[in-house]
Amino acid sequence: MKTFPGVEGSIAYGEFAGRQARAGGWGELFSDEGSAYWIAREGLNPFSRMSDGRARKGPLYDLLRDLFQVTADLDSCGAVYGQGAGSRSAIAQLASIVADAARAGDTQARAIFAAATKELLAIVGAVREQLRVSPDFALPVSHSGGMFKLTDLTLEPLKSALRASPSVYEFVPSMFPPAVGAALYAARTFGAPLTEAALGMLKRRI
Repeated sequence: MKTFPGVEGSIAYGEFAGRQARAGGWGELFSDEGSAYWIAREGLNPFSRMSDGRARKGPLYDLLRDLFQVTADLDSCGAVYGQGAGSRSAIAQLASIVADAARAGDTQARAIFAAATKELLAIVGAVREQLRVSPDFALPVSHSGGMFKLTDLTLEPLKSALRASPSVYEFVPSMFPPAVGAALYAARTFGAPLTEAALGMLKRRI
């Protein structure tokens, strides 16, 4: 099984005993939990709450205010909603600010990453259930995506969550980068999968 949280969304996909399953990946409007876009969107909410007094100000407030370079907090809406400003990739980049705030001790930013871990664990568990894997079988789980570069906030917490799960998992490194994995999947889908020898050669070259 593999989890993919990144700028373009989050999804888990797995295969077991000839069965295939996926969970997540429904798009940024109501899914993609744990992705950069989701974390950024979740971070904008406490910023607004900190600004108007509904929440206590933390490092996230000043970090986003400095990024937006505004004198009045409401002007940040122009940076988010303005023409050409609110693209998916542009919003997703704000996830790094939420990460900086979490590392600076912002409790609300840290809560966002804790929620992301729970969501990623949930989509992994949903795929496992669909695949009908016995709880005592050590199901391999791999990962891919830019958000896992935030090792302390995403990768290590997910590993810990998997170890604490009632079902047994084995966290393993990815054999190939995402682009290669997509190409391999496409080749298999169109009836031309690479042989084990070819896969071994490809692995040695990367």
